Amino acid sequence: MIAAVKEQQQTISEVTASVAQEASEMQDLRNLLEEQRTRIDHMEQLLAECCNRPAPDGLREGGINNVPELHDTEGDRKLRIQPNPFSESTTVFYMLERSGRSQLMANSADGKQLRVLQEANLESGSYQYEWNTADLAAGIYYVTLLLDGQPVVKKAVKVNR
Repeated sequence: MIAAVKEQQQTISEVTASVAQEASEMQDLRNLLEEQRTRIDHMEQLLAECCNRPAPDGLREGGINNVPELHDTEGDRKLRIQPNPFSESTTVFYMLERSGRSQLMANSADGKQLRVLQEANLESGSYQYEWNTADLAAGIYYVTLLLDGQPVVKKAVKVNR
């Protein structure tokens, strides 16, 4: 009986040590995740500040066309924003593989919904939406296409002229 109690105590000690180790590792992962979030937030802030600076002298009007576009080949077939980056307006191209309820929404970089750009029951096919962003500040935005609740998200970058 004493041997069984000692064996149980040994098992409890081992499990307790294992749980403590896993808790420590989870805290380390949480710290790393928070560090990455902080770095991403800082980089987005730097990008927004950069986008808000006036163009240096000597750059011709419309110089934004010289900025390479952001590409994501995975979702380009379903949702594409062109040009991207853009200054005042851009075109959102999207393809519906099946008929259904679709929503095209614009969100701020922090995830707040700014507006529903388009909402309708649509047949399968290709569509486009001219997005006038004159009332928005330079920065990062997200365009979400929802088809029957299934999202496709693309990043859009607005810059000053």
